Amino acid sequence: MSAHVRWIELDALMTALRALPDNARAGADPIVRRNAQGAYDAIKAAYAAAYKRDTGDLVNDLRIGPGKGSGAGASVTVLVYHLQEYANWLEFGTAARHTRFDGANRGVIQRRPLFYPIARRYQQAMADELADMVEALGAIVRRGRG
Repeated sequence: MSAHVRWIELDALMTALRALPDNARAGADPIVRRNAQGAYDAIKAAYAAAYKRDTGDLVNDLRIGPGKGSGAGASVTVLVYHLQEYANWLEFGTAARHTRFDGANRGVIQRRPLFYPIARRYQQAMADELADMVEALGAIVRRGRG
């Protein structure tokens, strides 16, 4: 399982955005893309700084790209995701690991969350910018932190 953040699921806000005319929804595109790119850049820099002895796979296998629902007439979706399975081990840590053959102890990987805290910060900034945009167009947005 790879680590990823889906840049939608902001229920009421996304419903309001979908109800707007196409030209107004087009205003959401640069907001979503700018925040996704910001998260990607910040996560990549955090990985490079925190794991200097890594082979480079951790930094090089971070990806950004369109998600499901992107395309004509749809709200924009951008995914920031990681191809390396061990990214989850570093993010969430592991219990003590032992080999199957002889039970040799391979140790515990301590949790060092980088991906999700950064992604959440950019996702909240994106939600705030989108809410501001929708309110400026005359819609009422109920804001909440969750």
